[in-house]
Formats: sequence, C-alpha cells, structure tokens
Amino acid sequence: MVTVPSIIQDAKLALWRAFRAFDLDIRRHSKLAPELNPEDPFRVRLLRDHGVTVVLDVGASSGQYAMALRAAGYRGRIASFEPLEDAFLELKSHAERESQWKCFRIALGERDGRGLIRRAGNSLSSSILPMLPTHVEAAPDSKEVGTASVDIRRLDSVAAEVLKSEDRVWLKLDVQGYEREVLDGAVSTVRQVVAMEVEMSLVPLYEGQDLLPKMVESLQAMDFSLVGLYPVFVDPRNGHMLQVNGILVRSDSAGTAHR
Repeated sequence: MVTVPSIIQDAKLALWRAFRAFDLDIRRHSKLAPELNPEDPFRVRLLRDHGVTVVLDVGASSGQYAMALRAAGYRGRIASFEPLEDAFLELKSHAERESQWKCFRIALGERDGRGLIRRAGNSLSSSILPMLPTHVEAAPDSKEVGTASVDIRRLDSVAAEVLKSEDRVWLKLDVQGYEREVLDGAVSTVRQVVAMEVEMSLVPLYEGQDLLPKMVESLQAMDFSLVGLYPVFVDPRNGHMLQVNGILVRSDSAGTAHR
C-alpha cells in the first residue's frame, strides 16, 4: 500500500536529488532534505575532523545512509555495497547522478564466492545469518520471506576498485549480525580506516552473531575507541533497546587528519 507520507517523502527525495545534480546545498531547507537523525551532525563532524576522504557504506539497502550523509553536509566520495536486486536498483537510481557515489551489487564477507541471503519481509533486516525468534517477536514484519543467491566478496578483494593509497576511510557496517565476517575479510583495508560505524546487537537477533561487548572488545584490539552509541532497534512491546549504532575512531587518527 502506498501511503500519503511515503508519496511526500518520495517527492522530497526527488527534489533533493534534483538540487544535488546542480551541487546546490539545501541543508537549511530541511523539509526538502531526507529526514536528519540526531547523530548526523556529530557523524559529519567526525568525518571532517578525521580527514575522511571516502565512506564505505556496507549494507547500503536503498541508500538511506548515504543520502543522510549528503543532507547533513558530507560531500566526499561514497562506495555503497548492497546485494539484493530490488534494493540495489533503488540505490543505483539515487546515486546515478553523482560521480562521487559508486554502487556495487555484492555482499561483503570473509571469503570470495556465492552465498544465500535470507530476505526479510521489511528488507532492511535481511541477513546471511538465520534470524532468531527474538527478532521476529519484536518486529513481525521482519520474518523471513525467502532467500536469494548473491555474490560475496572480501572487502580486501574489492578495495582496489574504490580506494586510493592515501585515502582515509570511514567504514559503515549495517550487515545484520555479519559484522565479524566482514571484518575478517577486510584485514588489509582496515589499516586505512580512521573511523567506523557498526550496528551492534545487545541481545542475540541472528544465529552466530557477536554481541556488542565482544564486538567492542574486538574493535578495541584493532586500536579503535568507542565514542558514540545511538539506538536503531527498540522492542515496541517494552522499550528495550535491541540494536545500536556504535561509532568508533582510531586512537591516532585525529592527530594526522587534514583539517
């Protein structure tokens, strides 16, 4: 069903893309821009302060994250990765007028090959990992509705297509429990990462995933420090926080940033 709010939002996005085609800044006209989240200004400040030259948008869906970055003022390069065909086509339509925004129809993981992704009813919750009942009970529209065969690549395998040796990288991971596997396939690329944003679960939502304490511990071992947490998935039945976005920065990155 197409609702009036969705039509209005589509119109806003169309206007926003038209302005962006002429490199016009509409941040002051927030009613035309994609809706800003409270953390967006903080995120863009970190991008600037740490001299980020490219954002790797892993688990891009239809491009919501990248569009929010643009609306908040980020003008640098973006590389978005999304394996599902329908979401990728929408993502590509948003990015096609921007030379600074490239899209890749692949999933990222710990190996190169093919794999199955489990499609969720709401698309955003789709994952290579099986979804647990806890997730479905909190969000019934996320129930699995099918599977799709997708290309899986290591980030290290595709980095040469998107990165320059001097790049300072912001790595965003929204891969529904598959974070560890993506990082296992990005050992070399992570050396260029100065900051990252990782969706992390407080309770098990996908089979075999690492929860927030273990993820933070692993990232700290890679010399990243947690500087922000923002809720992204709250159980509507009781208000319990289930998933958060964690923002982490490399300990020595600020001192060498290009200001």
